[in-house]
Amino acid sequence: MLRLDASPGISSERVPGFVAWNLSRGAAHPDPQESLRLRRLPFAEAVAEALSGAITDGPSVALLFCLAERARRGDLPSGLLELLRG
Repeated sequence: MLRLDASPGISSERVPGFVAWNLSRGAAHPDPQESLRLRRLPFAEAVAEALSGAITDGPSVALLFCLAERARRGDLPSGLLELLRG
């Protein structure tokens, strides 16, 4: 969906943003130092939380906004568009 520069002028690190849908749930295998929390919410609510500052991870916010705009334009695969529009 998008690729961001993590810290322009400081680092050459690129942050990819991608979306997958119609997946099957499997067992998680996080690295030992990772602390992950899964939270499912409707797409519109996630966008609202990004706008309100409740979601603060920059790449996640950018991806949510990118998806919201592309959904508004109808510029997404139909199956994904249907899921996002709920």
